[in-house]
Amino acid sequence: MNTETLNKANDLSRQITRVNAVLNILDKGNAVDISFNNGGFSCCSNCSYFLTDEEVAEIKNNISNLIRERVQAQKDELEKEFNNL
Repeated sequence: MNTETLNKANDLSRQITRVNAVLNILDKGNAVDISFNNGGFSCCSNCSYFLTDEEVAEIKNNISNLIRERVQAQKDELEKEFNNL
């Protein structure tokens, strides 16, 4: 394996490690947080009164799933590239 290929393999390995870390965070269920901004007028927003806790949880879950799908696709591509070295 030449130096260029070795450097590419190391770079891909680091990227795969970072992607795995994101997947682990998503699996723990604490990757997405939702807060509401009230235009800087106070620390508490009236927007939160329009959504139930269940709706917020569902939105957070949907966002987490979307991120998980994209991260997994990226991981698959990185692993494919790594295996083709």
